[in-house]
Amino acid sequence: MMVLAITLTMMPRPPEPAPPNVAPVVQPSITTAAGTPEDAKRLEDSFVAALVREVPNLTWPESASPDIPKLKVGASPQTTLESYSMWTTVGAGGSTAEVSTRVWRLGEEIFAETGCEEERPSDLFEYACAESSGPDGAQVRTIERAFIDAKAKDRKGEHQLNVNLLRRSGTLVTMRVYNDPGQGELPLTAGQMIAVASDPALALGPLPPGVTVRPPLEPRPGESSAPDVQRKIDTAVFAALRAQAPGVKAVGARAALEDEWTGSGGDNSIDKYWGQAVIAVDGHSGLFSVQLEREGSGLAGDLTCGPQSRTYACTTGEGPNGERWRITTNTTGGSERNVQVLRKDGSLVWVSHSQGPKDAFALTAEQLKAIALDPAVALPGK
Repeated sequence: MMVLAITLTMMPRPPEPAPPNVAPVVQPSITTAAGTPEDAKRLEDSFVAALVREVPNLTWPESASPDIPKLKVGASPQTTLESYSMWTTVGAGGSTAEVSTRVWRLGEEIFAETGCEEERPSDLFEYACAESSGPDGAQVRTIERAFIDAKAKDRKGEHQLNVNLLRRSGTLVTMRVYNDPGQGELPLTAGQMIAVASDPALALGPLPPGVTVRPPLEPRPGESSAPDVQRKIDTAVFAALRAQAPGVKAVGARAALEDEWTGSGGDNSIDKYWGQAVIAVDGHSGLFSVQLEREGSGLAGDLTCGPQSRTYACTTGEGPNGERWRITTNTTGGSERNVQVLRKDGSLVWVSHSQGPKDAFALTAEQLKAIALDPAVALPGK
């Protein structure tokens, strides 16, 4: 999610750690081969079964019947060779939330680069991060965010809980549960999420003979490193921005947009991108940022609009290549406009723009949407 401020507020209560002295995990015999529909179906059933086991009163608000699970999966051609992502909307105790998970075959590098110290500080939310040991020697990282500051605008009251569990085998299971303002407490606790992520059935099937997979952070052909990927996306973002606002300039000590644009290679990889700068167009200024996520379906949610008001406007639609988009403008305690585009390959483009000290946005909603829909603003193909 986009975070744009610079001071850190620690939550008074740390996330719930994994229970101590847990018994060793009994590994099940997985007979479905990776890359097959049977393996994907087994994994989906295992995720649902683990959720129901840990939260027996769980309901499925988006299903035709609240007692029948409804699960969504990552965009085709997702298979269980390298990783597999799933998400759903659940309810319990009068609250609802979206729960997503992704299982990685080779997850050590991803786990290493998402440590507690990697969090970008923000005064928009309370934040806590804890590391602990899980079942059978697993490493567990639990991260909690609650948007509380008025500057969070339409996200004030949003609550997120993330659990990353790295098994000794190298398998990484990431889980995320979040809800929007007014949807009550999260229906899953950190302990329940750790129990789900620890389920030995939640694992990719064995690779067929002769099949190998590369580590997820290994550069793709033609890409030597994550910084190289970032530079190419930077160039595409600048071109798209200048196509919509030819006179755009950077605001800062250096005149060049390229010099003011921030977003380090440590934050970015071949699977995610983030960059921002304060820009000025026709005398109006504001912070402009772009975020890309390869597996964006769980982050995007259903891309629907809440109730319109004097301070909140929202529109949705479909792009020329089957993309789904949503534009929200919130003027409560300030002004921010967000454009989210979910592409058919499952990747998410999130363009955000805040209003500067003068009473107008530097870019219109249509300009922001055009940048977000630009096919060149994309992560490298896999």
